[in-house]
Amino acid sequence: MREINSNKKIDYKNLEDYWISATGKTLYSKFIDRYNKKMWLVKSNKEIDTFSWSPKGPALKKGSRAVYGGQICSYPKSLDGYNNFFDKLQKSKKIKVILKEQVKVINLKKKIFKIRNKKEKFDIIVNTISPDFLLNYKFGELKFIGRDIHKIVLPVKNLLPNKVAFIYYANNEKFTRICEFKKFTKHKSNSTLVLLEFPSFNGKHYPLPLKKEIKKAQKYLKSLPDGYFSIGRAGSYRYEVDMDDSIEQALKIEEIIKDNSYDGPLPLKRWWNLN
Repeated sequence: MREINSNKKIDYKNLEDYWISATGKTLYSKFIDRYNKKMWLVKSNKEIDTFSWSPKGPALKKGSRAVYGGQICSYPKSLDGYNNFFDKLQKSKKIKVILKEQVKVINLKKKIFKIRNKKEKFDIIVNTISPDFLLNYKFGELKFIGRDIHKIVLPVKNLLPNKVAFIYYANNEKFTRICEFKKFTKHKSNSTLVLLEFPSFNGKHYPLPLKKEIKKAQKYLKSLPDGYFSIGRAGSYRYEVDMDDSIEQALKIEEIIKDNSYDGPLPLKRWWNLN
């Protein structure tokens, strides 16, 4: 505790300063430094200048060691996860679902797109892809971190301890964590699937928590015509947007449409915050 000055107010400029102030240099070097460098594929944690993207509560605390104390995590009982829900939507007579088709922008402002070689005009567009792709990279490409996934099937019922679904690695391993999916899907089997996650530039999984990239994304979002929503982790270009946030965004869109209160592509204003 002698490394921490809780009375000192600091204007944090980067992730390194933030964590050293919160935990001290010793714990920072053991648990934070190398992990974040490999997580974000950066040479220095001073490159990272936002802090609200990690919802893990206080750095040091008494009591339970659980990350999300008091919160509930839910997952469908069905073996195919959420698939059954979307299959029901596809069968609805009120909803037209088009799958596995390329969509070409004909007129962005008028919301005219080409699907199956036919022009279609829409009243509202809900985008879930990165906004730079939608707008043809006119302000430059937004940076993402991807993942290379190594799958291992083991002939045991469980590998990790009870109630442990993830283990994070903060040393020189190339992977950031291992995950045993049975721990949160509750699937019953005599074997188990374990994934090792290696950060890479393959895929667009995680928007970078850099103010300059978030500002660039917001420049894209502000240039979208009226009637466009951009949601989800990629559409909002915010790492913090998780499954619950995406559902909240969708519910908010319904409210906005019913109230005719559209005032921008992000249905929840807190995602404009750069902190």
